[in-house]
Amino acid sequence: MIRSVFSTPGIFIRLLLALVLIAGLVFVAFVAYRGSQPIQLAGADGMTCWRFMHERIRAIRELPAKCQQLHFTSFAIAVPLYPHLYTYVGIYPECYLARHTQPDPSIPKNFDWSDAPETWWSLVETVSWETWVIQHLPTTEDTPLEEAARIMADHKIGGLPVVRDGEVVETITETDLFKIFLEMLGAREPGVRLAVLVPSFPDVLARLTQVIFNIGGDLLALGKFLGESSLNWEVTLKVAGVDSQSLISAGEPLVERILDIRELA
Repeated sequence: MIRSVFSTPGIFIRLLLALVLIAGLVFVAFVAYRGSQPIQLAGADGMTCWRFMHERIRAIRELPAKCQQLHFTSFAIAVPLYPHLYTYVGIYPECYLARHTQPDPSIPKNFDWSDAPETWWSLVETVSWETWVIQHLPTTEDTPLEEAARIMADHKIGGLPVVRDGEVVETITETDLFKIFLEMLGAREPGVRLAVLVPSFPDVLARLTQVIFNIGGDLLALGKFLGESSLNWEVTLKVAGVDSQSLISAGEPLVERILDIRELA
């Protein structure tokens, strides 16, 4: 027995177990330290990872049972698996996994093994936060589209689930928002596209649309955006039934500057 412990295989096994134990202790210490630091993501507002976990579990317990299962399952799978795979692919961009999976902007690039712990933890925070935001702020079927878009933009996420009676029935994606954006701006309709800078008066849009009506124009789309200052707006219109010169002549007295005009077939 004594001879087997101190034999070459026995010493090797003991050294291997010691290295595994040391690596495990270092890993636990690293996670404990980083978990007590503020999450380095927009919207976290100084929240630590441990507080984030506590808030998440408390919120999940307030959801319906079926929704709880969805939350716990996705969190348990995404947080351990994705950061590990993303880190591996980032270090080995030519590996089999990288060649046979769809490119993901979350996968880091141009780093080596010395940066792996910090990169892995950064991915843990990102995946955890995105999973939290997506499922802690689900939308329902009567949620306004602009509210869903605001949540996605504020939290920098690419999709939101639509929930009915605790079940996810659909997901709103960035592509869905792009399609609505195309419809709102009349991108698929032929006509004259006009972009102007107008003063921020309460009646300016009413006057502008009245002018278009007076010259026989068919207003296909209208969008109002932030201007160059608080004193003006940028307005984009799509008008059918008139030519560009007639539109300029009619609208020029009401605008500060014409930014762009073009006829689109």
